[in-house]
Amino acid sequence: MLSDEQIRAYLESMENKLKKSGNKKMVVLSSDWVKGFPDEPGIYVAFEQRSLVYVGETGNIRGRMRDLQDSRHHALRRNIGKYNFSNEAGYEKADSMRKFPKDIEKKVDDWLKKRIKISVMPMKLGRKELEENLFRKYHPKYNIRGQRISD
Repeated sequence: MLSDEQIRAYLESMENKLKKSGNKKMVVLSSDWVKGFPDEPGIYVAFEQRSLVYVGETGNIRGRMRDLQDSRHHALRRNIGKYNFSNEAGYEKADSMRKFPKDIEKKVDDWLKKRIKISVMPMKLGRKELEENLFRKYHPKYNIRGQRISD
């Protein structure tokens, strides 16, 4: 059994791997871009400039990056739209059943491509613990408390 200190050290080493600049990929939102991700369970983080702005865990990293292309399927997209474009004319909230209006979808796409970098790490065990640890430590602005993660 691992001690609390060993668990903390493990989570910190995983965090450091995720944060390495060489592991960060610009968002491209294409099928070729998606193919560049592992078809494995793991954790992923999004950075805006140098700030960690979103953290998530998934049973399939490639599938989750595919989801990032559709506002119905990913909270990061919905929250970028909400925080950055909700004051624009014609804005309508996206949810799991409907996308943003086309002009807002385009703005969210552009925001992701210009400002967001993604880092992923395959992990079979401990991904939920790492996700929660990163959430508590960084309070990522595009993670909404209550959307799968709680304090």
